[in-house]
Amino acid sequence: MSKFARHALLALIVLAIAAMLGCRRGGTYPDKPITLIIPLPAGSAPDVNFRMVAEEAKKGLGQEVVVVNRPGGGGSVGNAEVLQAKADGYTIGMSAVAMVTLQPVVNDLPYKGPQDVTPILQVTEAPMVLAVRSESPWRSVSDFVASARAQPDTLRVGMSERFTVLHLELELLQELAGIRYSIIPFAAGQNVPALLGGTIDSIVAQPTIVLPQVEAGKARIIGVFGNERLEGVDVPTFKEQGYDIPQIPYEFLIAPKGTPQDVVQKLHDSFKVAMEAPQFQEHAAKTKIRVRYVSGPDLARKLEEDFKVYKEAAERLNWKGQGQGQ
Repeated sequence: MSKFARHALLALIVLAIAAMLGCRRGGTYPDKPITLIIPLPAGSAPDVNFRMVAEEAKKGLGQEVVVVNRPGGGGSVGNAEVLQAKADGYTIGMSAVAMVTLQPVVNDLPYKGPQDVTPILQVTEAPMVLAVRSESPWRSVSDFVASARAQPDTLRVGMSERFTVLHLELELLQELAGIRYSIIPFAAGQNVPALLGGTIDSIVAQPTIVLPQVEAGKARIIGVFGNERLEGVDVPTFKEQGYDIPQIPYEFLIAPKGTPQDVVQKLHDSFKVAMEAPQFQEHAAKTKIRVRYVSGPDLARKLEEDFKVYKEAAERLNWKGQGQGQ
């Protein structure tokens, strides 16, 4: 074989290997089921939301999306499992702003903040409300604040978990209004019964668990956190009532750091289409969550900005090093 022929054969072999590697990396992904880790209990609102989106996304991915629940540690248990997985796109996770920006400040975790995460896209945001029993004399945030000011450390406000955006909202309200009340965490699903049973005076929660009690005449919403009112619910925001608390939870998909960009793009495209499915849009409208798309790069910037704000708040509130919690 001539020197020229050997060189030509070698070039063909190199090209063939490159084509195989390129196909293996980007052209055939995914070629097996993808695991989606949800760091919250099965049946929770984010779990339901992301299961619906995953079911739609498998159409674009051409593979099953297997949902696995890994609750614990304010979401940090499941998120840590995702971020320590192989960066090949076959293990991804649902996450939320507090899991990435508050939990790494409060706890000693394998990940330290947004810099250790590959955001795929934001899917939803979940406005929170302050609700009271229907027989309560409070019909506005001002009514509630006046009572709290007249009875320091007496009112009891329930929330689902510690060191979340809900917890931060309640702390910020105390700071802005110059009041003090008892903040009481409850296990999932227990805060509404505690409110209706009189164990606590009010709760901060997602609308989806409060609205059935409102419709049944057992509860009343007196304020909405964030910058927007709830669609179809005639209750002003905290900002409209004099207390600017824009923070609300938002949820998104993440992958381990170093996941190839073509893989991230495939996941992004498939889940973005899934977000737009009529069935999911109808579900979101019914439960009062908001479908809010944010691209991966924009989400990365958003998380970095929120990390600075939430880290400062956590340190000011002396949450740093407070141990595992939510």
